[in-house]
Amino acid sequence: MSNPAAHSQHPGNADERLRVILVGRTGLDRELRRAAGIELMRARTAFDALGELSDGRLDAMVENGAMRHAPDGPIFVLVGQTDDADLEPGGDDGPDFVEALKLIDPAVRTARVVGDDDTDDCGVFDASLRASDGVEAVRAFAKKCEPKPAPARDATRPSARENAAAAASVPPTSADLGDAPLAALLARGQDIVPMAVALMQHRIGNPHLRFVRSATAADKSPDAVPVLGFGDVTIGMLIAPGSSAADAQQQAAWLSSWMRLSDQQRQLREAAFTDPLTGARNRRYFDRFLPAAIDRARDARHDLTLLVFDIDDFKTFNDQHGHAAGDEILRETVRMLDSVVRPNDRVCRIGGDEFAVVFFEPDGPREAGSTHPASVFEIADRFQLQVQSCSFPKLGRDAPGTLAISGGLATFPWDGRTAEDLLRHADQLSYQSKRQGKNVITLGPGARDRRDRPR
Repeated sequence: MSNPAAHSQHPGNADERLRVILVGRTGLDRELRRAAGIELMRARTAFDALGELSDGRLDAMVENGAMRHAPDGPIFVLVGQTDDADLEPGGDDGPDFVEALKLIDPAVRTARVVGDDDTDDCGVFDASLRASDGVEAVRAFAKKCEPKPAPARDATRPSARENAAAAASVPPTSADLGDAPLAALLARGQDIVPMAVALMQHRIGNPHLRFVRSATAADKSPDAVPVLGFGDVTIGMLIAPGSSAADAQQQAAWLSSWMRLSDQQRQLREAAFTDPLTGARNRRYFDRFLPAAIDRARDARHDLTLLVFDIDDFKTFNDQHGHAAGDEILRETVRMLDSVVRPNDRVCRIGGDEFAVVFFEPDGPREAGSTHPASVFEIADRFQLQVQSCSFPKLGRDAPGTLAISGGLATFPWDGRTAEDLLRHADQLSYQSKRQGKNVITLGPGARDRRDRPR
């Protein structure tokens, strides 16, 4: 648990938070995870780190716009010992790795984490840090990377804003634009089509060019050219009235390539946040969503409740009836949860048979007069009854007579003001439920006090 003094020095507000990606084994995980004002992401390999950096630039995309944009400022990538020898000092992949990071985010700062007996050679990285110096070394590195104050401006010279306005008045060339804007949008998981259309309009000098996602509306247009996705399936039509057929065909082929890449990235991103067995969100998603949801709940002064639970005696049942039967129970558990939660709630599988549900209403209760805790308790009770009465017909004679769950409900901010505190409290309440004889959902003190109290 972080100490109060650390909070006073580093308040950890969204705009002041240090965002750190640890690559490999750094020895800093535990200390940074507990430090106030640090948002921690972990990556086992260099490839994973590139994905974390892309996602970290816009945490909002996780919720399709429900979350606000991630704050500006650099992300710090700290590289420790990895299984990739080429990432070690002098390795062949070090320069390529740093270059790839800079392509995704030019503001990123990198450091090599070394042991007390290692040399301080940082190589292609911005600095080297000693693991034994802990969190203060990371803070010092971040402080050193802060931008210096801009010098006083000469009033006789145009400002940056004035220069930008002047530059905007000059028609850009194709070389000025390139494909860089699309690559940036793709890295952030955003829709590339509006920017792609603007680029094509500029390149062929046709402001009337447009893309129609449904082919049916443009089938009869002589100017329509199909845009193809994977398997040469038509995913839309490019319409460029007044342009040559050659120009239209060239731009359609270019757009097809980018849309295939965008679709592939979307599938990879979805896979990265989804548990393949149950279809629930996975631990990676949970670790990103919960802090962001708490930030928004804090700003809007809304409640947020976390339910953590597991299936009672699941391991014993799994050992007796086999993993196929256990997998079916896990899938059915998620199906039942999905049937009772609300649209903005998030069901996550965070361990083997351990689940977390984030009950979150970003715009407040939709029903007048209802209170957040009360509605959550009703959902949890309804789910618990469903589990007890489920017969699991697909399992046949392997189906258990009765299943039960034990869990804990903790509500922000009364039972925890950070994601770590709220999860820890919900975990403790879940263990308490087990000690009470299982088949229990235990409420945190703050949640219990507010259950029947209007906001």
